[in-house]
Amino acid sequence: MELLSQLGTHLRQLLLNGRWFTPAVIALLACLELFGRQTTNDLHDVVGVAVLVAILAGIGIRHRHKPIGWVKKLGYAVWYCSTLGERLKFDIGPDLRGEPVIRKGVPVISYALFALLLVWIAVAEVVWFLRPEGFRSISIQLTYLGYLTGLIFLWGLLFVAILGGVYLPILLIQRIIPKEADSNEPNLTRKQLFFVGSYLVTTIFASYMLPAWPIFGFCALAILVTWFWQATSPRRPDRLAFIWRNRSGGNVRSMNLPKATYLLITLLSLLLMALIATTTGGGLFLTPLETNLPLTKMLGNWVAWLVPGFYFTLLIFAILSQRHNPAIPVPPVLHLSNQLKVPESLLYQMAQHRGWQLKVNTAQPEKTDVSAVLVSPERSEAYEFDPTWPISVCPDDLKGTMIWERFARRAEIQHRRLISKGIEKLFRDVKERRFSAGHGYWFAPHLWFVTGLTRDEITNDGEPGFFSDIVGTPYRELFPLSTRNYLFTLFRRTQIDLVFIEDGVNYRNIIRVFRRLFELADKHPQRRVEDIHFTGLTKVKVIFHDLDIDEPFTSEKYPEPKFHPLARVRVMHLFKDRGEHEELLDAPFDFDRSPAPVYFG
Repeated sequence: MELLSQLGTHLRQLLLNGRWFTPAVIALLACLELFGRQTTNDLHDVVGVAVLVAILAGIGIRHRHKPIGWVKKLGYAVWYCSTLGERLKFDIGPDLRGEPVIRKGVPVISYALFALLLVWIAVAEVVWFLRPEGFRSISIQLTYLGYLTGLIFLWGLLFVAILGGVYLPILLIQRIIPKEADSNEPNLTRKQLFFVGSYLVTTIFASYMLPAWPIFGFCALAILVTWFWQATSPRRPDRLAFIWRNRSGGNVRSMNLPKATYLLITLLSLLLMALIATTTGGGLFLTPLETNLPLTKMLGNWVAWLVPGFYFTLLIFAILSQRHNPAIPVPPVLHLSNQLKVPESLLYQMAQHRGWQLKVNTAQPEKTDVSAVLVSPERSEAYEFDPTWPISVCPDDLKGTMIWERFARRAEIQHRRLISKGIEKLFRDVKERRFSAGHGYWFAPHLWFVTGLTRDEITNDGEPGFFSDIVGTPYRELFPLSTRNYLFTLFRRTQIDLVFIEDGVNYRNIIRVFRRLFELADKHPQRRVEDIHFTGLTKVKVIFHDLDIDEPFTSEKYPEPKFHPLARVRVMHLFKDRGEHEELLDAPFDFDRSPAPVYFG
């Protein structure tokens, strides 16, 4: 042990202070080049990759302790090459307003990537056609170190593809087969582990027994289906859109969600096809059983047969997101106890005519269901000022309009109560949490792509956290889908896209703000809400801001929430009241109702 300790000390001194560091690096690289030319397959390349990584790690440690001139020059060259690509980089952000309309466009980098991936696939297939044993024999004749560098990059892409192809189906399994409430298992349950193990065994078995060429057709089918969807999908005001702009300057362009999805799926499919073509040839040509790339070919075959599960998982998640989209109208539900034994077909017909769903004599109504009891006419409470719920109605009442208006109002009141209870539970859960970054939370249960409360800034890299991990209970467990749809409709009418809630604003003040919002919606259903409508609320300050292109929120007294620098969103900010004086403004005089003289000819 003492000998090993002394040897480690001498190696450390030689690495950090030795004068022959650069010649030693050159000698090691030359030995690695000679070693690689004598190897026969990529199993030996694992040793070469480990040695190359160790050499690069040693250069990094030495350069950090004592800067090396040639490393600096190499770093400057890499930095200069990276600046040449600045013209291809662009900023992108969400567009929740949609008005005024921005001219559509696609980033230039998309076309460059399309061309690059197509050329990559063609070159890979040509190489496999000319060299059925693999591309390794050609590469090491040129330079083994360059071959190792490309192999590290290729293995990295394969690892990311395998990680995504395994992780996404696991998320789907956890979603479809949820964990029981009283389960003490920390991660996956036994049933979930069974399905995950079955999926992995099936894909590995398929990678050994089946060729990879059907995956090319599967990727092409995914591109075709996505193109057809984006070509036939109607434009809806609730759909998420994006705006982007080149970092070097230029005009802002827009891109809707179907178009962005089509571009993403196309690039992803071409990349997967390029990986499969590079590692296996796709099975398009006859190749010998013994190749010089057994490890790479094994990984490529596994990636190929992970692709169908990956795309099917994406499709199922897309269907689930549409089924749970708060923007899609949800018909209200009437829970009716039929004590008179009236024919159910007649009741269903009347409810359907009014746009309602009907449940007759079911066991227990849901939280959002409006409950009523069908009784004789003399016991009806349909026209009572303050009836008891479930309200008693007779068959003749259901033929009129007034009782359905009372049902609608009752459903609206129930949604508002659920919103208040959900806000209370949500902010009770996060009350004791402390964060080192950010000023508050983004509250958006009306958006399908936001699953829970998020911070305005995350701690790892300082970027906005609107699409990051959620804080507290997910929205789907707090608010029923019909309640989220009601909130979406309410925010659309009052022209609110997002709600920012500062740290320190408790749930009682948040509920008071929402009660004022409900009151304004009752008085003026289609009116745009402004700051003045919330004047008089204590301990909370409500400020509205239209976050537009290059127009961030600025205030001397209130903190600026972190959000995407390029976005179009109207935000309702809920801040702690800083105590500034508020002036009471008189209502403007309405000249339209003032008397005017009438002249007679």
